Formats: sequence, C-alpha cells, structure tokens
Amino acid sequence: DRVVGGAVQAQGTFKDIGGEVFYLNQKNRWNWMISGSHIPYLSGFAFQDTAIRGGQTFDVIEQQLQRAFYDELAGVVQYPFSQTRRFELGASVNRVYYDIEVERYFFDQFFNQIGVERGGEEAPPGVTYAQGVAALVGDYSIFGLTSPVAGGRWRFEVSPVFGGITFQNFLADWRRYFYARPFTIAFRALHFGRYGKDAESNRLSPLFVGNEQLVRGYSAGSFEGGECSRGPSASDCPEFDRLIGSRIGVASFELRLPLLGPEGFGVIPFNFLPLEIAPFVDAGAAWSKDDGVDFV
Repeated sequence: DRVVGGAVQAQGTFKDIGGEVFYLNQKNRWNWMISGSHIPYLSGFAFQDTAIRGGQTFDVIEQQLQRAFYDELAGVVQYPFSQTRRFELGASVNRVYYDIEVERYFFDQFFNQIGVERGGEEAPPGVTYAQGVAALVGDYSIFGLTSPVAGGRWRFEVSPVFGGITFQNFLADWRRYFYARPFTIAFRALHFGRYGKDAESNRLSPLFVGNEQLVRGYSAGSFEGGECSRGPSASDCPEFDRLIGSRIGVASFELRLPLLGPEGFGVIPFNFLPLEIAPFVDAGAAWSKDDGVDFV
C-alpha cells in the first residue's frame, strides 16, 4: 500500500537530462502522493543568412536551440469511489525558465564550411506560479502485454494557475478499447486548453499538437525547408506554425494486432518478446483565442 517511484530521461546534452520522483501512500481510503520533477523541453529552428567579415561575404546557417525547463513540487490526495473511479485534488509550486543556444556555421562561395561560432542569447524571463488541480478519473481498462485491450479510461480536469501568471487549464481525455480477438480497436478523443487572462502569454511555451503522443508524424524534426511556404519573414513556416497554439484537440484510431505473444494472445506464439503492430489514424488541431480552426 506504499509506492516509491522514479524516472530519469537522458538524451542530448547534460542540460537535457530530466527526471521525477514520487511517494504514494494508499494505506487508507484517502490516498496521498508527493512528487518532484525537473523536465526539459527542447525545440529549435534554423535559417540561412549572409555575413560580411574582413570585407568578404559568407553564407551563414544559424541554428537556435531553445529549451524550456519545468520544475515542480506537488502534492495530491485521491478519494476512490470504487475500483474504477476516483476524485483527485492537488496543488503544486512550479518554476519555468529558459535557455537559448546559438550555433552559426560559415561557408565560402563553394559552400565549404570555414568556421563556426557557438554562444548563447538572452532568454525570456522565467516565471514562478502555483497551480491547483481538481479531477474526476475513470479507469476500467484491461491491460494486455503491451497496451490496454478492452474497457476504457477517461479524465476530466480543471487546474487554475496563479501567481506570476494567471490562467486556467482544462483537460478532457476519453479513451475506449474494443476487443475482437485477436484485434483491439482503440479510440481516443482529447482536448487541452488554456483559458483566462494570461493564456496567450509569450512567457509560456505554446502547446504543440505535433508531439508524438498526440499527432504522430508532425514532430519538429520532421519538417524540411522545401515544405514551408514563405511567410512574412524568411524564417517563417506557416505549415509548422499551425501546429501550435493555446488550445489543442486530438482524435485517434488504432487497430492493434498482437503479432508475437503467449499462445492465445499472440497471432504467432512466442513467449519471450511481446510485439504489437498498430496501424493508426490521427487528427488534430491547434488554435488560440483569436485564431480559430479552419477546416479546409
């Protein structure tokens, strides 16, 4: 009836290491948990320009790496109404701060690299705020070897933010799984949005619907320059910009097939390496208060 857990995510440089620890006590009907986390989010872009050094003109490719760091100390209490439904109430203190790295690569007229500059740029000011959470949660899913195979899950959450910045988060996440041996048909519908006074503040990283947990195939690294139509400035990419906003909506469909698994669960009996194939269709949109969704 007590759980201690932790996770570490390490990729890229030392700055990109993140992690979380928590303690959960389920001894009594009122469960409670405390947790702490440090989560970095890395994004960036690159563009081409020219520079004059020593009377010579060079082509320059500039790459900016932008990091947002989220530190959180949180506490949550949970009251289960049944084995499948519960109420959650929580609070947290959060700190968001930023870091910008710049790399400039210089090329001669034959596009041979002749130099590189690395440095930092002044980052936007950070912000500290408190956040409350109230949520109704349901989970009657039946888990298979690699994912849920039947039942469903849902979460409806409101989380007001106040302090250095003020707005309200709203989350509605509904998932349903239908088992038709050996297949599972999985549906998901999600909305997450920021509402209120500072929901559009540039001190917050915009929501990105191209995250691999939302709409797959539209990550920041999946775009090439030739896919971008020219915007007001040379570095604009409207095709990418439409994936960010203060509110997002997502719908997903998956057809899950357990290719490898124990006899009776996998199409090919194999006890040592569960393997699932899941063709999918994702749809999503991102928008802001003054910029709605254009379904064309």
